[in-house]
Amino acid sequence: MPNSIEFMDCVGCGKRVRTTAPRCHHCGQELDPDMRKDSIDDGQDDEFDYQDFLEREFGQKQPGVHRPWWWYVAWLVLAVMVLSIAMDAWSLLPVGR
Repeated sequence: MPNSIEFMDCVGCGKRVRTTAPRCHHCGQELDPDMRKDSIDDGQDDEFDYQDFLEREFGQKQPGVHRPWWWYVAWLVLAVMVLSIAMDAWSLLPVGR
């Protein structure tokens, strides 16, 4: 297609940039015009490794395996709030004498 956008990988940071860009917009690496013509993406991703991509981009192999500490703190605060509301409601109940 003559109007399709073509991409290549930056030699500086490995991120995808347009082949028409004079420099990488992620790291500022200048892109050599000869290199841009040689590494035009043909649209075929041979053996894309999703786990490797996640590890490179986010620094973890399996996202969502462990929850951050604030998740447990939020549940603890919620439990204390529910318990205090329940204790207040209990104190409002009439006591049979």
